[in-house]
Amino acid sequence: MSLSRTSPRKVVALLTLLGLLIPGGLTAQVVSKDSLVLIAREIMDAAHYSSLISLDSDGHPQARVMDPFPPEDDMTVWMATNPR
Repeated sequence: MSLSRTSPRKVVALLTLLGLLIPGGLTAQVVSKDSLVLIAREIMDAAHYSSLISLDSDGHPQARVMDPFPPEDDMTVWMATNPR
């Protein structure tokens, strides 16, 4: 996810979901981009599994369990899954 292309509302929703932001209307404080990247990296480093969810040609969600690799320095994420 590129923060530069993400709307502020989506960032606030994500931070609230992760428990990093306490809802407070317009007075809520948002953590800095650097802090968010550090927090995301810590969560990703601790994860044993992840899921990749995509939509099939009919628009139905398809979930796959993935083996996450640690994020690269630029936060590029590589994932692997079993072809079966």
